[in-house]
Amino acid sequence: MLTGIDHIDIAVEDLEKWTTFLEAVGFTVIKRTSHGGGSVELRFPGVDAPFLELTSTTRPNGARYLAGFRHIALRSDDMNKTYEELVARGVKVDRPPRKNAESGRITMNALDPEGSQMTIQFVE
Repeated sequence: MLTGIDHIDIAVEDLEKWTTFLEAVGFTVIKRTSHGGGSVELRFPGVDAPFLELTSTTRPNGARYLAGFRHIALRSDDMNKTYEELVARGVKVDRPPRKNAESGRITMNALDPEGSQMTIQFVE
């Protein structure tokens, strides 16, 4: 059901400075999206590596994320089955799987022991 790490999301103050820096050390830009206030997806160096998502700390509604780690996303080959199995194990999730219009991915978030939904995300 879970097949690996899809991506790691970090909120940053200046997307362009971080993107330029990471490209200089060997990352490759995959795409840019407007979700979450703007994000840049970069491929880690190496073969079949996950990607790093940089997200702006400023959200579209003017609210702000704290700078730093937001979540790690795990790949699933069957999101509905993953959802059912997690719920059966007592893992609380924010909602059933749904398609994110901006990224095109099917996602859901586990609620960690402190109640945050931004620690573990599942992606198909």
